[in-house]
Amino acid sequence: KGLTKSLRIIEKEFQNSQLIPAGKEGYRQCWLNTKNQGKPVEVCNLIGAVRGQDSAAAPIIIGAHLDHTIRSNKDARRSRKKKASKASLDQNDNAAGVSILNEVARLMRSRQGLDRDILFVVFSGGETNQSGATYFLQQRQKGSNKEIHAMINLDLTPSTGQSAIELNGI
Repeated sequence: KGLTKSLRIIEKEFQNSQLIPAGKEGYRQCWLNTKNQGKPVEVCNLIGAVRGQDSAAAPIIIGAHLDHTIRSNKDARRSRKKKASKASLDQNDNAAGVSILNEVARLMRSRQGLDRDILFVVFSGGETNQSGATYFLQQRQKGSNKEIHAMINLDLTPSTGQSAIELNGI
């Protein structure tokens, strides 16, 4: 339920940012996740693009993952009992990364003269063995343009008094 609602909201943001749909079905790249406590569940990544002058060139990917949030100290304690990171309460690895991704997409849509495509990817399944990112990469390997020029991952942005953001990429 929550994932479906979140996907709809982000799809509207992608549309408002005038991103070009780049999933299998519009912005969506869906698959059946069987790693969810034995019950198969359909989950989806969202992919939007800003086209560059050379769409055959390896794209830049800006990504964030969708599916985790700690709402309270009680939730954090429950997560810690399940051996989750003690830093969970101080990190916002849900809406903050996706919000930053949406703002970058909005700013990039009007850029002229980009030499390559920029793909904006919201990954689902980040808490289940990175299944969204894995699925995204597996599908790229099946296509003709397998290379990735760079990947910027907007994940685990600080939320409670921290002043630094860690930037990771390949």
